[in-house]
Amino acid sequence: MRDTFLGRRWWILAASAAVLSGLLGASVRLGVGTVPSVWLQDAITPAERALSSGSSAVSGLARDVTQLWSLSRQNTALRAEVARLQQVVLRDAELQAENVTLRQMLRLQTSAESRFHTQGLAAEVIARDPSTWFQSLVLDKGSADGVSVGMIAITPSGLVGRVVQPVALHSANLMLVTNPEFGVGTMVSRTGAEGAAVGRLGSADLVMTFFSPNAQVRVGDQVVTSGIGGEFPRGIPVGIVVTVQMGGLGLVRQAIVRPVVDVGGVGAVLLLPAVGGG
Repeated sequence: MRDTFLGRRWWILAASAAVLSGLLGASVRLGVGTVPSVWLQDAITPAERALSSGSSAVSGLARDVTQLWSLSRQNTALRAEVARLQQVVLRDAELQAENVTLRQMLRLQTSAESRFHTQGLAAEVIARDPSTWFQSLVLDKGSADGVSVGMIAITPSGLVGRVVQPVALHSANLMLVTNPEFGVGTMVSRTGAEGAAVGRLGSADLVMTFFSPNAQVRVGDQVVTSGIGGEFPRGIPVGIVVTVQMGGLGLVRQAIVRPVVDVGGVGAVLLLPAVGGG
């Protein structure tokens, strides 16, 4: 409503100025005296000023609107560029991480060939069951790629698990070392104390039960595969002792072992054939 009123007022002032200008011109042409001309000029001046002021205000408003529109476009363009650069940075980080993983797997293959006399088969993780996060996962290699039941899965850090049924043409199920049904012969690398480690239900740790009640073990000891049982090669890192549980008469009963591999974050593994240890 106010904008309409101001618009009408501006047009009235403009019309008044035009009429007064016409009268002034006529008085000059007709030779009318100087005093009426001065009167007319005095009457026209305020109208001209008001008209000039209104025109300046309109021009200023148009200029402000144009600047705001330009700034809005620039802001939109900058936001789009920031989003694009964030995607580039994220993709670059992903490529760097993938490059590191590939380099590690290449070194692991070379090491496996010298230690276990096999090159191994690299496979990537393609699926997990959220309800059994620490129990199993699915690999992108299957029987058509040379995968068979019983193969051992490792990373540069250590043991991950072993392949179990079913094995499809191009996928395979991997039972993780933290699965309660998983078991592996182990030993304390510092003292050679042997035992068997199994997964714990609802936990990411393992329980190692020693064969001898006099086993020499302490918190911080490294646990590796012992080779006993004929499935796992000897010397693959399994975990670190975090708790020693004592039985009666001060005899060692069990140890809680924290896996060296974060099985929840594994993205790729190297598969080795099951072999007998020595």
